[in-house]
Amino acid sequence: MTSTYQRGFEYPSEVFLLKKLRAQMKDDGFVKVPFVRGKSSHWGRVYPKKGREKGNQSGIGSCMMTKRLRNTLLKDLYVDIDMSNCAPTILLSVLKSCPDYPYSTEKLEFYVSNRQQVLDSLKKQGYEDPKNEIIRVLFGSNNQQIPEDLTGLFNETRDVINFLRRKNPELWECVRHKKEKEHNENNKEGSFLSLYYQEHELRIIEMVIKYIQRNHPELLKYKGYSNVFCYEFDGLRLLKENVEKFSYSPVDLAEELSEFIQKVKPFVRS
Repeated sequence: MTSTYQRGFEYPSEVFLLKKLRAQMKDDGFVKVPFVRGKSSHWGRVYPKKGREKGNQSGIGSCMMTKRLRNTLLKDLYVDIDMSNCAPTILLSVLKSCPDYPYSTEKLEFYVSNRQQVLDSLKKQGYEDPKNEIIRVLFGSNNQQIPEDLTGLFNETRDVINFLRRKNPELWECVRHKKEKEHNENNKEGSFLSLYYQEHELRIIEMVIKYIQRNHPELLKYKGYSNVFCYEFDGLRLLKENVEKFSYSPVDLAEELSEFIQKVKPFVRS
């Protein structure tokens, strides 16, 4: 199997990745993973640092594996807590918190509230990967060959992009400059919205980690380490042994974290 990852992280096979990971693993089975921003942007996601510093692994983390591989490796060891329907939900939350947003969000609201219904409908229409169709609508460059049912959502997304561009000129300039440097003028708008969403995604995960550190530090401690978890972009994994040891219900813990995010209202600015 071949896997290609963002920000230039590419491995010839997952076997190669696993051998690289094993070579840098400590005797106790842990690997310290430092995370950094991409060189071309001060916004968006962070990624495992790619380097040869002593004691640090090079560009490897569970977030860089395919979903099938990391679930196979970690499902019995970690409890997975992630944000459901993350990108559309974040975008809708941002727009709802912005009093001067002048456009309709009807189609976006319908999708967030009826996600499975929409995906099932696309599946019945013959689309093999309905989730990918949604991604193309949200972050794609044009409306060619998108499902007819999603035309309204695509048009709403263009309004969202135009509005957020005006509110975030520095972020737009960052995307524009990056595209010029890469000699790639394709889909600047979609890249902008993706980076914008990823910035909010990261801020939410950072708040969740700090909340756990303050209120449930025992969930992160193991064998002398104080921050044991797997960061996976729109979520994280906690050691199942800790969750069970301290009698936490994964469902209750997820609900507690969700209530915290809604209470702190991270989307106060667009």
